[in-house]
Amino acid sequence: YIERIAAILLIPVLILCAWQFHQTQNKKASILSFTANPGMTAKVQLPDGSIVMLNSNSTLTYPTQFSDKQREVNLLGEAYFEVAHDAEHPFVVNSGKFKVKVLGTHFNISNYDDSKSSVVLAQGSVEITTDNKDLVRMKPSEKVVVENGSFVEKTQVDAQDYTSWMDGVLTLQGESVNDIAEMLSQYYGVKIVCNHVNSTPLYGKLVLQDSVMDVLKTIKGMVKIKTIRKNGEIYI
Repeated sequence: YIERIAAILLIPVLILCAWQFHQTQNKKASILSFTANPGMTAKVQLPDGSIVMLNSNSTLTYPTQFSDKQREVNLLGEAYFEVAHDAEHPFVVNSGKFKVKVLGTHFNISNYDDSKSSVVLAQGSVEITTDNKDLVRMKPSEKVVVENGSFVEKTQVDAQDYTSWMDGVLTLQGESVNDIAEMLSQYYGVKIVCNHVNSTPLYGKLVLQDSVMDVLKTIKGMVKIKTIRKNGEIYI
């Protein structure tokens, strides 16, 4: 008789536990996706308090609740991460054909296209794993380049040069007109066809104004180019 009562009392408890497990699984399964509009940046706060600044035309995907083992997000495009420190739960960014693993630090990832991606570390330390099984550890003020899932190089840089986009400024470090056209195309979400053969390296600060045509006017003051806008596309 006592065993029967115990069994009856146990049923609601099992039902409650099953319901709580189901609710937890549902929470873990909820995925959010945030995209910064062309010509704009966006700030995203993650469930653990980490802050992500998204560059234009970039998408961040993350769960409403991180797992018990690690904090994992996905990035397409460019973003600056300020990761809240948590030694027991590593923070992992999956970006195309590589991933970055940290405990708590500040770093920038640029990966609009797997053919050439980069990670720049501002504070702390990170570990990069590529699809080609490369394992690269970084220190502050270092830049790692990854191409098609393979490690290419690691160099010393000024991290601020690679995060100035958060202040609406593109820092030029010897890029050609073709390189800049590609950057502007990504930022403003407009197709720019560049047939400019002059490979003169350009240096300085380029303000990312509201109109891409205004930015191109600034470039005209640095190097001789002609621009034509036709059917929503820009030709240089």
